[in-house]
Amino acid sequence: MPTESLTIVDNRSGKSYEIPIQDGAVRAADLRQIKTSPDDFGLMSYDPAYLNTAACRSAVCTNASSTQRDSASTSRSFAPQMSLSTTYGSMP
Repeated sequence: MPTESLTIVDNRSGKSYEIPIQDGAVRAADLRQIKTSPDDFGLMSYDPAYLNTAACRSAVCTNASSTQRDSASTSRSFAPQMSLSTTYGSMP
């Protein structure tokens, strides 16, 4: 099976770059290798209003290890807590 990748040719320099595709997306950080000179920061991506930004894959686990569960006091419950919140301003 062929490797999933995107080939980019920089018309400024004529150089060719191979960017991996994973889950139908390229990583914006992979574009940083495209430079016009060694002291160049690298190409940045710009996505106004997040119209073409992909969601990420997460492997966050909230289960306690068996050692932590076994050592927890029987008089209280041991349950790891995870809280994520984002504020985007007031709702109308």
